[in-house]
Amino acid sequence: MIISFNPDIFKIKDEHSLDLISKIFTLILEDKHLIDTRSISMLFNSKGIESVGLAATMSLRQQDKLKKYLIQSSGTITQLHKQHLTQFTIGFNDGEIHPHDAYKIIVERSKIVIENDINDWKFLRGICEKYTSHKKRGSIYKLIKEAINNEWIEPSSGGGTGEIKKMAEKWVTTRYINIHKYKIMAIFDSDRKAYDDLEVKEKALIAFLKRREDKDKSKIQFSDCHYEPSDLMIWHILHKRKIENYVPLSVLFNCIPTLTDQQKSNLNTLHPSELDFYEYELINIGLSKRQRKAQFPDMFLTAFSMHDLEKMCEHHRISITLQNGAIEEISEIEQILLKIAKII
Repeated sequence: MIISFNPDIFKIKDEHSLDLISKIFTLILEDKHLIDTRSISMLFNSKGIESVGLAATMSLRQQDKLKKYLIQSSGTITQLHKQHLTQFTIGFNDGEIHPHDAYKIIVERSKIVIENDINDWKFLRGICEKYTSHKKRGSIYKLIKEAINNEWIEPSSGGGTGEIKKMAEKWVTTRYINIHKYKIMAIFDSDRKAYDDLEVKEKALIAFLKRREDKDKSKIQFSDCHYEPSDLMIWHILHKRKIENYVPLSVLFNCIPTLTDQQKSNLNTLHPSELDFYEYELINIGLSKRQRKAQFPDMFLTAFSMHDLEKMCEHHRISITLQNGAIEEISEIEQILLKIAKII
């Protein structure tokens, strides 16, 4: 995240808030987040920190580290960062984040609520690893990889679509109260059998995420299957049926050596849009449900290229608006990763 400060906050005399600001600076120096150094450039004079109250809460060593950070970090926030990372200002005005909540945003781990924290997490780790080589946005995906490796972001298992709501409600009303829009994301299967199909249980979850009354879940339409800033938290429903439908056929063939030539031929004849909603079963790939749940997630951790994933999604691309107003089409895989980038 990119963090700015309202300069007026350094003039306050409330010791509790000053202590929180001091702690925030300490955490920022751990390189978990980026700071807009322009917002604190006036903090120092020739003798040290100008704010007497803040100076009293920080050791001379901490002050020196912060001053060096200001010098060394100048210009490190890129246009890509501004485009894809969450930005907020710490202060007391409307639209600003109170130091208490800002401290929680910075110190708490981010959560991705998924249906299965082992299998689905392998999918997310696998796609993130492959997209770090992206020519344009690789630096953003490397930040996600760093957050995963350092466990600054972690999975939270919902145990199925119905349980995702319960898990999300738990975090929203407890540890992440007031900060859930900055720290939590939900990702879940669509279970679609066709392009505009939508199951009842998915409708109920979408109604919850869109802050609609439970009685209105029957009114949820296919057009509601996208995240909007007014929603409870960032979320994503897979376009394809399940995560296994994102596995490139070449990877599938390599990872399931028992596939017959006829089974491979049958899969190769399917149109990409048919593969989106294809149900892999014992009869067509020779794996039981238990075997599929165990083997498919591991396929995303095998060595294959980002371009293989891009090809799997080239027929259902998404338009995004860049900071300069230009429109760019990206794959759903990138859309998922860019949503994750908003909570790191």
